[in-house]
Amino acid sequence: MKFKILSWDSKSFGFKVARIKQYSLNRQLLQDLKREGIELCYFFTEYPLKEINNPFYEINLVDKKVTYSKVPQHYSDDSSILSYPKGAIDKALFNLTLRSGKYSRFNLDKRIGKQKFELLYETWIERSVSREIADEVFVYYLDNKIVGFVTVRYKNENAEIGIIAVDENFTKMGIGKALMEKAESSRKANCSKIKVVTQLDNIPACRLYESCSYVVEKIEYVYHLWRK
Repeated sequence: MKFKILSWDSKSFGFKVARIKQYSLNRQLLQDLKREGIELCYFFTEYPLKEINNPFYEINLVDKKVTYSKVPQHYSDDSSILSYPKGAIDKALFNLTLRSGKYSRFNLDKRIGKQKFELLYETWIERSVSREIADEVFVYYLDNKIVGFVTVRYKNENAEIGIIAVDENFTKMGIGKALMEKAESSRKANCSKIKVVTQLDNIPACRLYESCSYVVEKIEYVYHLWRK
Protein backbone atom coordinates (compact mmCIF):
# COMPACT_ATOMS: atom_id res chain seq x y z
CA MET A 1 0.00 0.00 0.00
CA LYS A 2 1.27 3.46 -0.92
CA PHE A 3 0.02 5.06 2.30
CA LYS A 4 -0.01 4.15 5.99
CA ILE A 5 -2.88 4.82 8.39
CA LEU A 6 -1.51 6.52 11.53
CA SER A 7 -3.31 5.05 14.53
CA TRP A 8 -2.05 7.56 17.12
CA ASP A 9 -2.92 10.62 15.01
CA SER A 10 -6.28 9.10 14.06
CA LYS A 11 -7.13 8.46 17.71
CA SER A 12 -6.01 11.94 18.78
CA PHE A 13 -7.94 13.76 16.05
CA GLY A 14 -11.02 11.56 16.00
CA PHE A 15 -10.86 10.74 12.29
CA LYS A 16 -8.70 8.69 9.92
CA VAL A 17 -5.23 10.14 9.33
CA ALA A 18 -2.61 8.66 7.01
CA ARG A 19 0.83 9.37 5.59
CA ILE A 20 1.80 8.80 1.97
CA LYS A 21 4.90 6.60 1.73
CA GLN A 22 6.17 7.77 -1.66
CA TYR A 23 7.46 11.01 -3.19
CA SER A 24 4.78 11.42 -5.86
CA LEU A 25 1.04 12.04 -6.04
CA ASN A 26 -1.44 10.96 -8.69
CA ARG A 27 -5.18 10.89 -9.18
CA GLN A 28 -5.45 7.15 -8.49
CA LEU A 29 -3.69 7.47 -5.14
CA LEU A 30 -5.96 10.34 -4.10
CA GLN A 31 -8.98 8.30 -5.13
CA ASP A 32 -7.72 5.35 -3.04
CA LEU A 33 -7.29 7.61 -0.02
CA LYS A 34 -10.85 8.87 -0.29
CA ARG A 35 -12.19 5.33 -0.77
CA GLU A 36 -10.38 4.33 2.44
CA GLY A 37 -12.11 7.19 4.29
CA ILE A 38 -8.92 9.15 5.00
CA GLU A 39 -9.91 12.62 6.22
CA LEU A 40 -6.36 14.00 6.49
CA CYS A 41 -3.16 12.77 4.87
CA TYR A 42 0.44 13.96 5.27
CA PHE A 43 2.71 14.13 2.25
CA PHE A 44 6.47 14.78 2.46
CA THR A 45 8.47 15.62 -0.67
CA GLU A 46 11.92 16.96 -1.56
CA TYR A 47 10.50 19.42 -4.08
CA PRO A 48 7.49 21.77 -4.10
CA LEU A 49 4.42 20.34 -5.75
CA LYS A 50 2.97 21.67 -8.94
CA GLU A 51 -0.73 22.40 -8.73
CA ILE A 52 -2.82 19.22 -8.80
CA ASN A 53 -6.45 19.64 -9.78
CA ASN A 54 -8.57 16.84 -8.35
CA PRO A 55 -12.06 16.36 -6.97
CA PHE A 56 -10.90 14.38 -3.93
CA TYR A 57 -8.54 16.41 -1.72
CA GLU A 58 -7.56 19.97 -0.93
CA ILE A 59 -3.75 20.11 -0.91
CA ASN A 60 -1.96 22.76 1.19
CA LEU A 61 1.71 23.40 1.92
CA VAL A 62 1.95 23.59 5.72
CA ASP A 63 5.66 23.26 6.49
CA LYS A 64 9.17 23.45 5.11
CA LYS A 65 10.80 20.89 7.36
CA VAL A 66 14.53 21.26 7.90
CA THR A 67 16.71 18.60 9.52
CA TYR A 68 19.94 19.75 11.20
CA SER A 69 22.73 17.46 12.35
CA LYS A 70 26.26 17.44 13.75
CA VAL A 71 28.84 15.16 15.35
CA PRO A 72 28.21 15.38 19.12
CA GLN A 73 30.76 16.99 21.40
CA HIS A 74 31.27 16.78 25.13
CA TYR A 75 30.56 19.81 27.32
CA SER A 76 30.98 20.40 31.04
CA ASP A 77 27.88 19.89 33.18
CA ASP A 78 25.59 22.83 33.92
CA SER A 79 24.23 22.52 37.47
CA SER A 80 21.04 24.35 36.44
CA ILE A 81 20.04 21.44 34.18
CA LEU A 82 18.55 18.29 35.69
CA SER A 83 16.85 15.18 34.41
CA TYR A 84 13.08 15.42 34.84
CA PRO A 85 11.66 12.39 36.68
CA LYS A 86 8.81 10.18 35.51
CA GLY A 87 5.46 11.07 37.03
CA ALA A 88 3.42 14.25 37.38
CA ILE A 89 4.13 17.02 34.87
CA ASP A 90 4.75 20.58 36.02
CA LYS A 91 2.37 23.11 34.43
CA ALA A 92 5.38 25.11 33.25
CA LEU A 93 6.46 22.10 31.20
CA PHE A 94 3.06 21.95 29.49
CA ASN A 95 3.17 25.69 28.73
CA LEU A 96 6.67 25.45 27.28
CA THR A 97 5.63 22.49 25.13
CA LEU A 98 2.82 24.52 23.58
CA ARG A 99 5.24 27.40 23.02
CA SER A 100 7.56 25.03 21.15
CA GLY A 101 4.77 24.32 18.67
CA LYS A 102 4.23 27.91 17.57
CA TYR A 103 5.52 27.22 14.05
CA SER A 104 4.27 23.63 13.92
CA ARG A 105 2.15 22.55 10.96
CA PHE A 106 -0.40 21.29 13.48
CA ASN A 107 -0.73 24.80 14.87
CA LEU A 108 -0.63 26.59 11.51
CA ASP A 109 -3.22 24.34 9.88
CA LYS A 110 -6.42 25.97 11.15
CA ARG A 111 -8.54 23.01 10.09
CA ILE A 112 -6.91 21.00 12.86
CA GLY A 113 -7.89 23.59 15.43
CA LYS A 114 -6.30 24.86 18.64
CA GLN A 115 -7.83 22.19 20.86
CA LYS A 116 -6.48 19.25 18.84
CA PHE A 117 -3.08 20.95 18.44
CA GLU A 118 -2.79 21.41 22.21
CA LEU A 119 -3.91 17.84 22.86
CA LEU A 120 -1.29 16.53 20.44
CA TYR A 121 1.55 18.46 22.10
CA GLU A 122 0.37 17.69 25.64
CA THR A 123 0.35 14.01 24.74
CA TRP A 124 3.83 14.42 23.24
CA ILE A 125 5.33 15.76 26.48
CA GLU A 126 3.44 13.16 28.58
CA ARG A 127 4.85 10.32 26.47
CA SER A 128 8.31 11.92 26.66
CA VAL A 129 8.27 12.26 30.45
CA SER A 130 7.09 8.66 30.77
CA ARG A 131 10.14 7.78 28.59
CA GLU A 132 7.86 6.14 26.03
CA ILE A 133 9.13 8.25 23.12
CA ALA A 134 12.17 9.91 24.77
CA ASP A 135 15.11 8.54 26.71
CA GLU A 136 15.79 11.82 28.54
CA VAL A 137 13.98 15.03 29.43
CA PHE A 138 16.35 17.72 30.67
CA VAL A 139 14.96 20.84 32.36
CA TYR A 140 16.66 24.14 33.09
CA TYR A 141 15.89 25.59 36.52
CA LEU A 142 16.22 29.25 37.46
CA ASP A 143 15.28 30.13 41.04
CA ASN A 144 13.59 26.72 41.34
CA LYS A 145 11.40 27.48 38.31
CA ILE A 146 11.47 25.55 35.03
CA VAL A 147 12.40 28.02 32.29
CA GLY A 148 13.41 25.60 29.54
CA PHE A 149 13.66 21.95 28.60
CA VAL A 150 14.79 19.54 25.90
CA THR A 151 13.86 15.93 25.11
CA VAL A 152 16.33 13.44 23.63
CA ARG A 153 15.91 10.01 22.10
CA TYR A 154 18.67 7.56 21.20
CA LYS A 155 18.06 5.60 18.01
CA ASN A 156 20.63 3.16 16.69
CA GLU A 157 23.86 5.19 16.47
CA ASN A 158 22.13 8.58 16.48
CA ALA A 159 20.59 10.90 19.03
CA GLU A 160 17.47 12.90 18.16
CA ILE A 161 16.19 16.03 19.86
CA GLY A 162 12.40 15.97 20.01
CA ILE A 163 11.26 19.19 21.70
CA ILE A 164 13.23 22.17 22.94
CA ALA A 165 11.70 25.32 24.39
CA VAL A 166 12.70 28.30 26.51
CA ASP A 167 10.39 30.62 28.47
CA GLU A 168 9.87 33.81 26.45
CA ASN A 169 10.87 35.87 29.51
CA PHE A 170 14.29 34.22 29.63
CA THR A 171 15.44 34.22 26.02
CA LYS A 172 18.87 35.49 24.96
CA MET A 173 20.40 34.21 28.19
CA GLY A 174 22.12 31.18 26.68
CA ILE A 175 19.56 28.73 28.09
CA GLY A 176 18.70 27.20 24.71
CA LYS A 177 22.36 26.68 23.90
CA ALA A 178 23.03 25.14 27.33
CA LEU A 179 20.18 22.67 26.79
CA MET A 180 21.51 21.76 23.35
CA GLU A 181 24.96 21.13 24.85
CA LYS A 182 23.43 18.97 27.58
CA ALA A 183 21.61 16.90 24.96
CA GLU A 184 24.92 16.33 23.17
CA SER A 185 26.94 15.55 26.28
CA SER A 186 24.44 12.98 27.54
CA ARG A 187 24.74 10.82 24.46
CA LYS A 188 25.04 7.09 24.85
CA ALA A 189 28.08 5.12 23.75
CA ASN A 190 28.63 4.85 19.98
CA CYS A 191 26.39 7.82 19.19
CA SER A 192 27.93 9.26 16.03
CA LYS A 193 25.41 11.95 15.10
CA ILE A 194 22.79 14.13 16.78
CA LYS A 195 19.83 15.49 14.83
CA VAL A 196 17.08 18.04 15.36
CA VAL A 197 14.13 18.96 13.14
CA THR A 198 12.43 22.34 12.91
CA GLN A 199 10.59 24.55 10.46
CA LEU A 200 12.49 26.69 7.99
CA ASP A 201 10.23 29.60 8.97
CA ASN A 202 11.20 29.20 12.63
CA ILE A 203 14.07 31.66 12.39
CA PRO A 204 14.94 31.71 16.14
CA ALA A 205 15.29 27.91 16.21
CA CYS A 206 17.36 27.82 13.03
CA ARG A 207 19.68 30.49 14.42
CA LEU A 208 20.07 28.55 17.67
CA TYR A 209 21.03 25.32 15.93
CA GLU A 210 23.42 27.04 13.55
CA SER A 211 25.07 28.85 16.47
CA CYS A 212 25.66 25.38 17.99
CA SER A 213 27.45 24.29 14.76
CA TYR A 214 24.58 22.21 13.37
CA VAL A 215 24.37 22.05 9.58
CA VAL A 216 21.41 21.48 7.30
CA GLU A 217 21.11 17.82 6.33
CA LYS A 218 17.91 18.02 4.28
CA ILE A 219 14.80 20.09 3.62
CA GLU A 220 11.38 18.60 2.90
CA TYR A 221 8.12 20.20 1.87
CA VAL A 222 5.18 18.98 3.93
CA TYR A 223 1.61 19.05 2.63
CA HIS A 224 -1.69 18.36 4.34
CA LEU A 225 -4.33 16.78 2.15
CA TRP A 226 -7.88 17.32 3.41
CA ARG A 227 -10.77 15.38 1.98
CA LYS A 228 -13.17 17.63 0.04
